[in-house]
Amino acid sequence: MIETKGFVSKIFLLIPFFLSAILFLSGVLVFFAPLPLLVFFFEGGRWKSYLAAVLNSIIIFIIGGQVSFWIYFLSIVMVFLSLTEFLKRKISIEKSFFLIFLVLIITCAMLVGYYAKVHHTGPVDVIKKKADLFVEYVEKNISQDVKKEWLDKITSRESDNISPGDWKRNLLIELPSALVIFLIILVWVNFLMLVRLNPKHMRETLGIDPSYFKKWKASEYLVWPTLLCGFLQIIHLGLTSQIGFSFFKVFLAIYAMQGLSIISYFFAAWRVGPLFRAFGYILSVFLMLPLLVGIGFFDLWFDFRAKLRQT
Repeated sequence: MIETKGFVSKIFLLIPFFLSAILFLSGVLVFFAPLPLLVFFFEGGRWKSYLAAVLNSIIIFIIGGQVSFWIYFLSIVMVFLSLTEFLKRKISIEKSFFLIFLVLIITCAMLVGYYAKVHHTGPVDVIKKKADLFVEYVEKNISQDVKKEWLDKITSRESDNISPGDWKRNLLIELPSALVIFLIILVWVNFLMLVRLNPKHMRETLGIDPSYFKKWKASEYLVWPTLLCGFLQIIHLGLTSQIGFSFFKVFLAIYAMQGLSIISYFFAAWRVGPLFRAFGYILSVFLMLPLLVGIGFFDLWFDFRAKLRQT
């Protein structure tokens, strides 16, 4: 007869070898997909976590196919591999993000170059082909409600009749900024959850302050490129304004995170319970996002946390 406690313990040991794939395939919980691997890196060691990453990748390939596999590898696995190494070297989360972004660009460039050489085609053609495949993948996997909302937004700006080709073209235009914002959220969410869970006392080992997020703020120099990109949306300079808009959305996402850190600081100061905190975060992100961005942006001048300390 198998002892219940020992059996349950063995089941828990197996969880990291498939949980990341389940979270990724769920769609809704995709942002948490690197977390089991990150926790297992500190709990189980480097090579066991690498093995878990390989097994999760195989599961993704079998169930989701080749496109899902490459998306999983270039987002979830690469973030896991890079973030753990940078944290081990006690590199700040801001620098870690830029380094992860650089690693992803280099990895993608190497894959594109290899693919172009093998198939005797140009790198630009490879990028266009893979971008089209990614857009088709997104179109196939999003719900009809989300697609309708997207089409309505485009329709209100351009015309009353929008074709699937126009939808894909607009998605391709917004794809770079969307991927960067996705990467920012992915890295940030998993870093915060990892700090919160604190596997094997990694906070103490790496010297990470538990209240790091409550005190975090974006660089004050970020305000100038944000204002410039905002100004480009007023004067309409064609392609320049389109590129500026992509950067503008990324900057707003960063200020939204700063707004969340300010709200987190206020919740801690007022001793708000976990349930009400969760409700407050959801309300802020989904119903009051412009206010959240505004709080983060104007914190440079008003320093809301300092004002709370003075009261």
